Amino acid sequence: MRITALLIIVFVSQLATARVDTLLLRAQGLYNEGNYEAARELFLQTENDDDWVMKRKLELAWYTTRFDEMYQLSKQLDSYRNEGIRLHYLLRYYAVKKDYDKAFEILTELLESRHKPPRAAIRTDTAFDRLKKMPQWDSIWKRDHYKSYDIKVAMAKRELEVQNYDLALTLLDELIDDRSYREMPWFYRSRLLFEQGFTKSALDDIDRAIEEEDDEAAFYALRAKILHKLGRERKALKSIIRAVEIDPYQPDYYLTAIEVSGTLEKFQQGQAFAERYLTAYPEKSEALYHYAFMVYQNGSCMKALPYINRAIAKASYNPELYYLRAQIYLSCKVYAQAEKDYAMCMDFWPQKADLYYGRGICRYHTGNRQGSCRDLQKALDLGALEADKKIGEWCR
Repeated sequence: MRITALLIIVFVSQLATARVDTLLLRAQGLYNEGNYEAARELFLQTENDDDWVMKRKLELAWYTTRFDEMYQLSKQLDSYRNEGIRLHYLLRYYAVKKDYDKAFEILTELLESRHKPPRAAIRTDTAFDRLKKMPQWDSIWKRDHYKSYDIKVAMAKRELEVQNYDLALTLLDELIDDRSYREMPWFYRSRLLFEQGFTKSALDDIDRAIEEEDDEAAFYALRAKILHKLGRERKALKSIIRAVEIDPYQPDYYLTAIEVSGTLEKFQQGQAFAERYLTAYPEKSEALYHYAFMVYQNGSCMKALPYINRAIAKASYNPELYYLRAQIYLSCKVYAQAEKDYAMCMDFWPQKADLYYGRGICRYHTGNRQGSCRDLQKALDLGALEADKKIGEWCR
């Protein structure tokens, strides 16, 4: 246990200095937010030619209707495992260009390839609406291009995404019962069980998925969420670190890492994760809040203040932000401003003891002794036992 904990500390302490392409991380954040034009511009600036980067460039060329660029990029995606993706985008290109003979030629080649996209991804693609009205389309699809297993997995995934849990569970149970022992049914059923609140069963299934495939970042990320929900924080941290190690360019993994680190009060590690999350989403109030919180917990109240102020400027309706700023101001001994933020939070949480305790301290230091004692007594009545000492020192 102590060796494992030490390894986690060493890994996370190195995280802040480990080389991650911040441009790619920001580009992926823009992509996740649906800002495809800006994401494309950043992806095109990188010299990274990893498969996932090339796929993202292809996707963004399609989303931004740069079809000739998409065609050129598809020619560069030449590995065997990416054959299906390459052909899918070439099919889109010829469909958009209305070269239907070439499109059907590519469609035939695509369906005969081993690593092709799911059946529904092609049949429901609106780029092929004109092709679907032609007799060649039905003729090509009469052949069995997909195994029943793959079709059922895709159906289960689709039903899970629309929260049709009963049908999704039926399909996944059937897939697992036929003893195919592949990883995806276990992963999807784990997701379903977790979303439905069956956390321990979800953990059993994700562990089985990882037994089948131990190099999939999404599996470890889900496992971390499940363990976090179960209160098994050290194992959750180990799992999310593994996810980040496999895929450091998925910003949402860092959010889970932030939450787990905060629960464990590992604020230095949490700040490293929060910095990555903020790199991906520099204008997102949630990212600014988490970074401010970690910086504050590490003892730098003045450094935290600009970030929490930016967060409030973007989400002025969120009382959690004012509560954190009140604590930051109090730590920095800016008592008058802290008092205002505590008072604002009381409109949302009139029975929160910490608010009265914090404001009581502020009022004492701004010379309002009567108001301070009243707040401290209220805090004590609401359960803040530490207020009793202050009352003894200041009010008796």
